[in-house]
Amino acid sequence: GSLNVGYQVNPWFGLRGNFNGIQGKGWMSIPDEGYKFKYGQAALDATFNLADFGKNFKPHVVNPYVFVGVGGIYGFDNDEVKALEQKYPGKVNDELRWDNSVASLLVRAGAGVDFRLSDRILLGLEVADNAFTDKMNSKQGPFAPKDFDWNLSGQLGVKRRSRLIKKHNVRLHHK
Repeated sequence: GSLNVGYQVNPWFGLRGNFNGIQGKGWMSIPDEGYKFKYGQAALDATFNLADFGKNFKPHVVNPYVFVGVGGIYGFDNDEVKALEQKYPGKVNDELRWDNSVASLLVRAGAGVDFRLSDRILLGLEVADNAFTDKMNSKQGPFAPKDFDWNLSGQLGVKRRSRLIKKHNVRLHHK
């Protein structure tokens, strides 16, 4: 699950808070079994609307965007990896396994596209890559650099724009 709350600073640049989590999954090649753990993640993203980059704002039916962000991730409930260690003694690499919980800083980047359904409702499709410590999934990945791991996620969601606030012109008169 994921929740994003943001503010469009100008037509091409925005900021948003990102909160997501619930369940992560991993796989051990030896003994060829999967496992689950729970996590929560929070990040602050800078978004860049590519349809309005360097232009005056006007509504588009399709709005592609990219984003970068930083945040933190917290993992808990890692009992399935412990069960694999007990089931297959000596075959599961427990060097990176954590017991109660684990936390890590993360960096993220991604891209998405919004499809305007009405003035206030958009359908969004987004792909994000989150990089964090390799300890989060309790194992060293076969293709990951040491002490580094990532997850790639895709999301489909509905976005609601708040009502636009009209700016009032204030004129100062000097005598």
